[in-house]
Amino acid sequence: SSVSAARDLNLMNQQLVRSQVQLQEAATAMRILQSHLAQLQSKLAAVTSTPYLPNINIQVPESK
Repeated sequence: SSVSAARDLNLMNQQLVRSQVQLQEAATAMRILQSHLAQLQSKLAAVTSTPYLPNINIQVPESK
């Protein structure tokens, strides 16, 4: 019947709206993750490009 069809369409519409909200939340989470990964990449680059210990040159006396 048309009442049943209208109810089915209404339920499908509600499910589509819920799916749209979930997709928007996922997209927002992905943007935040991308931002955090970029920050992590920058910090890792800073850490790995900085030597932990300075170069130490020790003069060994010549044996006579």
